[in-house]
Amino acid sequence: MGTLGYAIGAFAPAFAIAICCYAACMGSARQPEIAGRLFTNFIIGAAFAEALGLIGFVALFVA
Repeated sequence: MGTLGYAIGAFAPAFAIAICCYAACMGSARQPEIAGRLFTNFIIGAAFAEALGLIGFVALFVA
Protein backbone atom coordinates (compact mmCIF):
# COMPACT_ATOMS: atom_id res chain seq x y z
CA MET A 1 0.00 0.00 0.00
CA GLY A 2 2.88 2.37 0.74
CA THR A 3 4.34 1.86 -2.73
CA LEU A 4 1.07 2.91 -4.34
CA GLY A 5 0.92 6.01 -2.17
CA TYR A 6 4.47 6.94 -3.08
CA ALA A 7 3.76 6.39 -6.77
CA ILE A 8 0.83 8.78 -6.59
CA GLY A 9 2.91 11.20 -4.54
CA ALA A 10 5.65 11.15 -7.18
CA PHE A 11 3.30 11.42 -10.15
CA ALA A 12 1.42 14.47 -8.94
CA PRO A 13 4.45 16.82 -8.70
CA ALA A 14 5.76 15.60 -12.05
CA PHE A 15 2.40 16.36 -13.63
CA ALA A 16 2.34 19.79 -11.96
CA ILE A 17 5.83 20.63 -13.25
CA ALA A 18 4.81 19.55 -16.76
CA ILE A 19 1.79 21.87 -16.68
CA CYS A 20 3.93 24.74 -15.36
CA CYS A 21 6.56 24.20 -18.04
CA TYR A 22 3.91 24.13 -20.76
CA ALA A 23 2.36 27.35 -19.49
CA ALA A 24 5.75 29.08 -19.25
CA CYS A 25 6.68 28.03 -22.78
CA MET A 26 3.35 29.19 -24.18
CA GLY A 27 3.57 32.49 -22.32
CA SER A 28 7.09 33.22 -23.47
CA ALA A 29 6.15 32.33 -27.04
CA ARG A 30 3.26 34.80 -26.95
CA GLN A 31 5.18 37.60 -25.20
CA PRO A 32 8.96 37.13 -25.44
CA GLU A 33 9.66 40.33 -23.48
CA ILE A 34 8.41 38.78 -20.21
CA ALA A 35 10.26 35.48 -20.60
CA GLY A 36 12.59 36.29 -17.69
CA ARG A 37 9.74 36.85 -15.25
CA LEU A 38 7.94 33.74 -16.48
CA PHE A 39 11.08 31.67 -15.98
CA THR A 40 11.42 32.94 -12.39
CA ASN A 41 7.81 32.07 -11.65
CA PHE A 42 8.29 28.64 -13.27
CA ILE A 43 11.29 27.87 -11.08
CA ILE A 44 9.40 28.87 -7.94
CA GLY A 45 6.41 26.74 -8.93
CA ALA A 46 8.61 23.77 -9.77
CA ALA A 47 10.34 24.06 -6.39
CA PHE A 48 6.99 23.99 -4.60
CA ALA A 49 5.87 20.95 -6.60
CA GLU A 50 9.15 19.14 -5.85
CA ALA A 51 8.78 19.98 -2.16
CA LEU A 52 5.39 18.26 -2.17
CA GLY A 53 6.99 15.20 -3.77
CA LEU A 54 9.71 15.10 -1.13
CA ILE A 55 7.15 15.45 1.66
CA GLY A 56 5.31 12.46 0.18
CA PHE A 57 8.57 10.50 0.09
CA VAL A 58 9.29 11.28 3.76
CA ALA A 59 5.72 10.47 4.74
CA LEU A 60 6.18 7.00 3.23
CA PHE A 61 8.94 6.21 5.74
CA VAL A 62 7.37 7.99 8.71
CA ALA A 63 3.97 6.30 8.47
